[in-house]
Amino acid sequence: MLSSAHMLMCKMDRNEKSVVIKYLNLKGLSAAEISGELNSVLGDNALLDATIYRWIAEFQRGRKSTKVEHCSGLPVDVCTDENVWHVSDMITTDRRLTVRYVVFV
Repeated sequence: MLSSAHMLMCKMDRNEKSVVIKYLNLKGLSAAEISGELNSVLGDNALLDATIYRWIAEFQRGRKSTKVEHCSGLPVDVCTDENVWHVSDMITTDRRLTVRYVVFV
């Protein structure tokens, strides 16, 4: 049976994970120790080691904020009723459409 602390940790979002990384870094744990702690508690929900190392480097360079910021250049997923209707209408009108065509319209 999982402890209540373990259950809570499994539900952490990326911002909360960055707070834990900052705390453990301030406490003096190494990057490998922080990664081990997160992996032991979060299991498959832990951040990648590269992400943990990147956060630690940011904090050591003086970053104060633990907020995860959107990276420019990455696609933003937008699923609205209007988009769903539009794609559905395109497919029902012409069933020969390719996925590539629908993506770029």
